[in-house]
Amino acid sequence: MKRLVCEKALQRDGQTRENSGLANYWRGLFNCISVVIINLDLMNWMVYILKCSDGTFYTGISNNLKARIEKHNSGKGVLIGSFGDISPRIVTVIGGGVAGTEAISKAVANKAFVKVIDLSKDKLVELEARFGNQNIEYILSSPQNIQDAIAISDLVIGAVYVIGKEAPKIVTLDMLKAMKPGTVMVDISIDQGGCFESSKPTTHD
Repeated sequence: MKRLVCEKALQRDGQTRENSGLANYWRGLFNCISVVIINLDLMNWMVYILKCSDGTFYTGISNNLKARIEKHNSGKGVLIGSFGDISPRIVTVIGGGVAGTEAISKAVANKAFVKVIDLSKDKLVELEARFGNQNIEYILSSPQNIQDAIAISDLVIGAVYVIGKEAPKIVTLDMLKAMKPGTVMVDISIDQGGCFESSKPTTHD
């Protein structure tokens, strides 16, 4: 949500009024266009509605509106899937094993455009028989094919697993340079060391 707008505030009594001070504040801070704010008066919780640069709307609830909108602005401002006139997002799944197949299933169910990458041609044929070929592409794994796919993706899922061995680093640091800013990367192979060169294991501590 790159250009958020901020013209009006909706008060607790339901009356809409022009709030030039608020509008000027948000405009200057986020170069935004419009936002409706409903103050719930519960420890400063607010429901907000954002008008995005593509004309769509997003609603949420927060007790720190400034921090919340900063998070919106730091992302790509896209939703996985296809909604109305919005083009489907591109999801690349690397690895067609159990975890990769589940990731493909979820991406297909959310109407994303899916790129499936695997070393095995037989595995790709098997996946095509299951998922079909509408809004999905099956790609034989190679460094160049991986780089080409992730360079245009909105979400990249690494699901490479080698039994008894550390996962190979199939997405290198150099490949990351060609990716679009804000692309989300999920390394399911992290228990085996991760298949992205940049991956680092984390804990809940």
